[in-house]
Amino acid sequence: MFQLPANNEFEVKWPVKVKVPVDGGRHHEQTFTAKFKILDHDKIESLDIAAIDDELLKESVVGFEGITDADGLEVPYSDENKALILNIVFVRLALMQAYSEAVIKHKRKN
Repeated sequence: MFQLPANNEFEVKWPVKVKVPVDGGRHHEQTFTAKFKILDHDKIESLDIAAIDDELLKESVVGFEGITDADGLEVPYSDENKALILNIVFVRLALMQAYSEAVIKHKRKN
């Protein structure tokens, strides 16, 4: 049985698998946990279609954990740090995939 949520927009923690390019045409998989706000259909429809990935990530990523800097220190969630990770193309792709997996059960095969 499906229970209607009290709010169509809610938050969920979801694992993100980042494939970091390395020499030799390979990738090294690293993971962290993102906290997404699951947006309702009306909110997604209101986003600028030309920049939907950018706007969707800015709206939906509301936290993260398990990210460290070059010295191994935990990177705390902040708007500034969110902007830093959203500027890394392979992290953006991983976040989009994780968000998609969070709202639909089907996981894409790469």
